[in-house]
Amino acid sequence: MKRTPYLCVQGAHFVECDVVLTKDCQAICRHEPDVSQTTDALHKFPHLLRNDTIDGLDFHGIFTTDLTLAQVKTLRAKERLASRDQSYNFLYEVPTLQEYLDVIKNATALYGRVVGAVPETKHPTWFQQNLPCLQERDTNISAILLQALQANGFNHLAFTAEWSRAPAIIQSFEIENLQWLNSTSGIPLLQLLDEADLTTADNDTPYGSLMTDEGLSAIATYAQILGNWKGSPVPPDGSAPEPVAANLTKRAQAQGLLVTPYTFRNDDPWNSTGTFIIFFAFDDI
Repeated sequence: MKRTPYLCVQGAHFVECDVVLTKDCQAICRHEPDVSQTTDALHKFPHLLRNDTIDGLDFHGIFTTDLTLAQVKTLRAKERLASRDQSYNFLYEVPTLQEYLDVIKNATALYGRVVGAVPETKHPTWFQQNLPCLQERDTNISAILLQALQANGFNHLAFTAEWSRAPAIIQSFEIENLQWLNSTSGIPLLQLLDEADLTTADNDTPYGSLMTDEGLSAIATYAQILGNWKGSPVPPDGSAPEPVAANLTKRAQAQGLLVTPYTFRNDDPWNSTGTFIIFFAFDDI
């Protein structure tokens, strides 16, 4: 049974979608290309189960790069963590990028206030290297996302009056696609940072180097917002942060960057209390 997507905004100003691509280069909302843990793909497409490595991490699953959009639309979403609410399992389809944008526009109309889009390009380099249709069409995941945003009216210069009426922010853990977007569009960009000892997938830049004053200054040349893992400046074990992450928020703000750490939630092993949700994750069901 098909369910129509809906959104209970609950005070959120922006809604996030992690953008991944199907075998036929269609954009959908999923946290990872591996959908074996967040859908019933193992039941419906067991013959597609295989191993792959994405940005240095090994996966054993079923990947969107092996599924057409028509096949993805036969799947139903489920909660991947046993500690979370399981009552919505298998009720909803995997949303496309367009359906996500439609939900945001409908929510804005329904609630009488602006709701913005915060899509994230997931694994741009991996998709470019592993999805033949991108080469065949001479395109990339950032261009596909940008085209969808433009077609839906989310294409205004950062933080202008026009932008405030239909705001969008594009985020990525990689650097080069954000630099390309900066040269192509005026949409504000958000540089995500992983833990300091990890590196970016596109050019092996250590995230720790991006946390230095020099790194933050470089980010400010192409992005307006920094999105750091909350455990970098505030380690979950209560210890002092690594020197490179000390005073990260203040130093980023000194470079003119807005700061939106991720992710505030009460999942184990790090219970988070007394915090607020910055983004409502549309795709992390």
